[in-house]
Amino acid sequence: MKATHQILDRALAYADAMPPAISGEGGHAATFRVAIAAAHGFGLDEAGTLAVLERYNERCQPPWSPAELAHKVRSASAADPRRKRGYLLRDTSPARRPIRPRQFTSKQVRAPAAPAAEGATPLPELMRGTEKGIRAVARQTGLPDVAVKLARDAGVLRFALHRGAPAWFATDPARRVCQARRLDGRPWPHGGKADTVVAQPGAGRHLVGIHLLGSLPGAILCEGAPDLLACFALLVLDPPGLHGACAPLALFGAGVRFLPDEAAILAGRRVVIAYDADGAGQEGLIKRAEELAAVGSEPFRLGLPPGCGDLRDAVWAGHAGRLAEEIDGIFGKEETR
Repeated sequence: MKATHQILDRALAYADAMPPAISGEGGHAATFRVAIAAAHGFGLDEAGTLAVLERYNERCQPPWSPAELAHKVRSASAADPRRKRGYLLRDTSPARRPIRPRQFTSKQVRAPAAPAAEGATPLPELMRGTEKGIRAVARQTGLPDVAVKLARDAGVLRFALHRGAPAWFATDPARRVCQARRLDGRPWPHGGKADTVVAQPGAGRHLVGIHLLGSLPGAILCEGAPDLLACFALLVLDPPGLHGACAPLALFGAGVRFLPDEAAILAGRRVVIAYDADGAGQEGLIKRAEELAAVGSEPFRLGLPPGCGDLRDAVWAGHAGRLAEEIDGIFGKEETR
């Protein structure tokens, strides 16, 4: 298939959302996955596939030589992916136009900060951050810059000094709960890498990202800050079924239950639960699904690939395309109720 501008743009966006190839860390496999996606998923010819790999190669460490890229293009074009050619192409009519980063803008995420409750930990002044901070978070999480920027623009990623160290925060404009991680990747004094700060302590913990839900028919629910950013990596892959369909949400901690009023907001919506693969995560998934079903929501479990402990791991390992396609299928289903 000869690349049209629209198809090529989607393939380039897909490559931008894939983790870079790094020598000694499965770099060949990572690059070949991108080549397969371009040649077979988007149905591009060798010239189009090469254009995608050349763009992807800008982030590879070290970059591949032109001869190596050409070899990978030929190998990918000749490979048998055991899937129908063009499997990453979906309906792109105006009614189902792919999601774009501009869907989430600062104008949409303004909300008053919640006052600190008695016994709450005071929050530092959170800042939008710089390109350097974006790159630092991308390196630490293994997620593409474009996904981290989208999270920043959505109001769920902010920066500040916390406990004497530069940190990034997963939060939202209400500032009722934040999860802070050091920019240098080191643990906090208590030994953990995540420091959850609750501005309004209570029986439950507030959902982060609920300001993005609005009238959308669904959500992707995860349990940690890196996973919340990974949700944005799935959105930038442009699956049409997700456009105008779901918002990324986080409930920090597998054992934390919904607040009653927030669970009610999810009534009648489809919620894909992307909890960790460990025992605590799977137990939390079952309980959250029960709570959602009790309020009339329709919960779905997102199956993580073997060897991936959480959503961030799965995206970093190169499974973003498959996961986005699975979620796309859930939100693309016709309503049966």
